[in-house]
Amino acid sequence: MIFEKKHVLVALLLLCIGVLFWSSGFLQDVFAIAQGFVGEHIEKSPVLAVLVFIGLAVVAVVISPFSSAPLVPLVIPVWGETFTIVLLVCGWLIGGMGVYAIGGIFGAPFFSRTKTMQHINYYRHRISGKAEFGLVLLFRFAIPSEIGGYALGMVRYHFAKYLVATLLYEIFAATTLVYLSDAFISGNPFYFIVVLGLMLGITGASLYALRRKIKNHAPS
Repeated sequence: MIFEKKHVLVALLLLCIGVLFWSSGFLQDVFAIAQGFVGEHIEKSPVLAVLVFIGLAVVAVVISPFSSAPLVPLVIPVWGETFTIVLLVCGWLIGGMGVYAIGGIFGAPFFSRTKTMQHINYYRHRISGKAEFGLVLLFRFAIPSEIGGYALGMVRYHFAKYLVATLLYEIFAATTLVYLSDAFISGNPFYFIVVLGLMLGITGASLYALRRKIKNHAPS
């Protein structure tokens, strides 16, 4: 299968959340209050707000159960799409460098669920430190950031190439997340479905291609 069940379930969950939000005046009022609260604090302490947002994005990469995604719709009205994308990419890239370093130095993440560690071990035994860049790029697009970062750090993959592959993926992820959030808060179901479909399609296609190529690139 091109898509894993979890990808489809996440897409359906996001769609359900969108439908529920768009059909509920109460939820929209609550969201507006939250937006106002966040926007007020950003305007009062803009530098601190930027540092906190980037810090949360870093944590989201290092600690897999945590996600900074729910904050994105709250900050877009203040920062706009472009600046929000830049902050997400900065935070995620710093986090990506962090998990790479942790994997390379300590050989295992500090905070990891058993299942996450199983995924890390699975891929680090199938992608060598000398894997071609195209394979690693597919890996970054197909597999969650913390798993990819730890695994590539453990096999000592070339850091500069890792950084480029990670940057390309983070730009894609941040851009699609921001525009998905924009469609969510603007109440545009068609736009929302198109962006969500694009995210799901590229992730699924990358995963499919990765699984086909990894058989020929597994370390001996």
